[in-house]
Amino acid sequence: MRITASLLILLPALALAQPDSATLKRGEYLAIAGDCSACHRNPDNGHPFSGGYRISSPLGDIIATNITPSRVNGIGNYSLADFRRVMREGRRRDGSYLYPAMPYPSYRKMTEEDVHALYVYFMKQVAPVESTTPATRLMFPFNQRWGIRL
Repeated sequence: MRITASLLILLPALALAQPDSATLKRGEYLAIAGDCSACHRNPDNGHPFSGGYRISSPLGDIIATNITPSRVNGIGNYSLADFRRVMREGRRRDGSYLYPAMPYPSYRKMTEEDVHALYVYFMKQVAPVESTTPATRLMFPFNQRWGIRL
């Protein structure tokens, strides 16, 4: 029984280590269809997914984050479970909320296979970009993210 449980825990890691071309193509398709680069592109350096795009809103400016596999500035240290939490709950690896931009309702309804394919694509096909992005600073009371739980 322990061997079976261990294998189940390792399967996502093994799938990431040896992604097949169909999974990578599916992930790329989903990144394009979901228009991830519309927000997560850097208008200054032109790198897709490197963040820095400023979205002006009545709440304040929302600045998209770096979602390249950079281990310092991006999502390179995110596990599949961490990535799933971003997509479904709009929560960072540390548990803080990405409100108000994430998650979009359509991302919350992605299938498990699609979340996995998108994750594999970002981790294996997207080049890491070591650019930092300023943090989103919303005015009170919109900066009180604890309220999102309600």
